[in-house]
Amino acid sequence: ARAYSIPSHTNLHVFPGGATDPKLLVLQRLYPPYLFKQRFLGEPAAPEGLVFSDFSVDKHVSKGVKYNPDLPVYLFIDPGFNTAYSVLVVQVSDNTVHIVDELYEQHKTSQDIVDMAKKQYWWQSGKYSAPDNIPYGVIDVAGKQHHAERSAEEVWSAAGLKLFSRHVKVDDGIDRVRSLLRSNGAYNIPQILIHPRVRGLISEMGGCPSPLPERQPWSYKQDKEGNIVSDIPDDKNNDACFSLSRFCVSTICRKTPSCLRPFQCRIFLF
Repeated sequence: ARAYSIPSHTNLHVFPGGATDPKLLVLQRLYPPYLFKQRFLGEPAAPEGLVFSDFSVDKHVSKGVKYNPDLPVYLFIDPGFNTAYSVLVVQVSDNTVHIVDELYEQHKTSQDIVDMAKKQYWWQSGKYSAPDNIPYGVIDVAGKQHHAERSAEEVWSAAGLKLFSRHVKVDDGIDRVRSLLRSNGAYNIPQILIHPRVRGLISEMGGCPSPLPERQPWSYKQDKEGNIVSDIPDDKNNDACFSLSRFCVSTICRKTPSCLRPFQCRIFLF
């Protein structure tokens, strides 16, 4: 099979003027450059100002990422209701983080997500329905908060999952993930590999459209003209990325001797 990129302006019935058609030029002024390239020029283009600009679909997304029933599973959880409730399903093999699956839902409670998790192929229920193959999960510190019901941490704990949480500075988490997105050694192998089904995380990194409505990739703050105005990331569209950037280091720190910030990992089980 071969793929071809065909720009919209080759359709002379819609754009009689071709690449310089006035209607197309108007659209070019209205759309951000990356989105105009994607929608009208047929060119793959990542949004400008992405937090994880090192991320590449060609390099970090692979159908070769397979769930291994002989390896433990770790859940990285970032609760949310109106934004997104993100659960990353992670295994670690050969010092590489394999993100094999995710739950990425909107307008769902923690109990809804737990019920969904129990039905997944990677949740191997044991005694009292506690998962035998999941040593622990890591949850956002906000998961301890109560909002007229049990906290997210209490709901997951009731399902038999052991949880840990710790505040990690945003910049520290981002730096750690960036180090893992870069290749490891002479074989040019990244230390994070993601299955294509993990569309919530991939979309927040700028690699595909979001599975949820009205969500864009996680980017730095920009003005109305699209210029980056701060080195602080915008605090939205980042639920899955937060799951990864805050908690990835806790799972693999002692698996990776070259960890940039080993002091962050001391409270975890490895």
